[in-house]
Amino acid sequence: MAGRKVNPYNFLVVLTVALGSFTYGFTVNVTGPVLGMPSFYDYFNLDITSTTGVIGAIPGCYFGGGIVGAVLGAWACERFGRRRALFATSVIGVVGGVLLGSAVHVSMILIGRALSGICSGGFQTIVPIYQSEISPAHRRGHMVGQHGFLLVVGASVATWGGLGCSFASNPQVQWRLALALSGLSPLILAPAIFWLPESPRWLITREHYEPALRVLEKFHKVPGDESNTLAREEYLQIRQQIELEARNRTTILASIRQPPMRKRMIIGFLTQFLLQCSGVLVTVTYQVILYNNLGITGWLAICLLAVYNTWSAVGNFTNALMLDHFGRKRLLLVGLTGSVFALTLYTIMVARYAGTSNRVGCGFGVFFVYLYTTFYGFCLDSTSYVYCSEIFPAYMRTTGMAVSIIGYFAPALLFGQLAPTAFATIGWKYYLIFILVPACGLPVIWLYFPETKQLSLEEIAALFGEEVALDITHMSEDQKRDLDEQVTKVDTNTFAMGGEKALAATVETVR
Repeated sequence: MAGRKVNPYNFLVVLTVALGSFTYGFTVNVTGPVLGMPSFYDYFNLDITSTTGVIGAIPGCYFGGGIVGAVLGAWACERFGRRRALFATSVIGVVGGVLLGSAVHVSMILIGRALSGICSGGFQTIVPIYQSEISPAHRRGHMVGQHGFLLVVGASVATWGGLGCSFASNPQVQWRLALALSGLSPLILAPAIFWLPESPRWLITREHYEPALRVLEKFHKVPGDESNTLAREEYLQIRQQIELEARNRTTILASIRQPPMRKRMIIGFLTQFLLQCSGVLVTVTYQVILYNNLGITGWLAICLLAVYNTWSAVGNFTNALMLDHFGRKRLLLVGLTGSVFALTLYTIMVARYAGTSNRVGCGFGVFFVYLYTTFYGFCLDSTSYVYCSEIFPAYMRTTGMAVSIIGYFAPALLFGQLAPTAFATIGWKYYLIFILVPACGLPVIWLYFPETKQLSLEEIAALFGEEVALDITHMSEDQKRDLDEQVTKVDTNTFAMGGEKALAATVETVR
């Protein structure tokens, strides 16, 4: 039973790095209440009815920066390690927050949002990777799910904070303070990174074997496992798999041409693409404006958005708890089906009652928006990050995660740019995209997405038809007992520095 427990230190590290998740949630959602503040438009001499290009450029710069950040984050993550990449990303986030809070021209807002987007794209790539690489297989869904949970906590804080700022007596403070606070969480995370250990999997790829084993022992030390059996077995499995992959490793382009890797890339990209195409960020970013169209204005519209994000945070917390029990695939199917259903009903309400005085119809419109985030938060948000961070092998994890996150930011960039003009011209018909595209993706998930719950990152290779060097999950009781005995025979230094032949011999004894 010791192996089923979670080390509190391990969980604390997961929560600490999730400050990056919080940063993304805050920065992507803070524009919602800001775009609902008349003081913002007044200061920059903007007219909400005639400056749709500027309004669309604000999220456009952010999501465009997110694409850049995903690519740069993946490169830095692989080249310099997870910790250094996290630190550099935090610094960019702080600079972005300073620019936003001190803006005196719209161009400063756009540059600040672009930097915040780069920061967010980096965190979206690096944080789930780091969390997945330090989490035990049996609780990886719950632990990596904290990325989604803290992300939406950040969204909730942004909207409640935006609501509070809207009551400030100084009109400039209303929007300046809200935007400047986007640099606070990366400012806290930057020094905390020096306390975080490096990913043991990255250390092993760089042949830093002893430090990797010691990190694993620190993460997986639990009562009843005084011999560090769980840590040693995971170290053995990681090292065997990385050395197997190293022998068969080719260039990135050559790897993508291989069917197993190509399938992984398509699944990772589609997971994020389909969720973005369900309309989640358009719904959040322009929700205050949507409420205005339903006749709900002022502080009440911002308050409804804040409650929306708070309920979504409850959903993400629950989503993380359910992942290791119900699995990834089932939650994706249920959540996407429910989201399509809820958004369909919401679209009907908007088409029928937007701009009218019918309170019942407008009330149902608000209800269906909340039903949408119920399905999205409870089933999809955390699930998507867990799934994409675990399906790739060690040597392609950063590249694969970057491709997945591009699948998230690219449609967000497109939809964010089009939304103001689309709402002003075709109105409710714009939502048809967010109904039809994910509906078409449901059979693809059902037929082609494998289930990954309870498997280690190394064992997931078998789901894509590739060799697994050491499959511990499917060992018989006798094999598992023999492995336990073998890995605890020698001291840590000897075990960590054992050569490939010695480790292979250890594995061979239990086959």
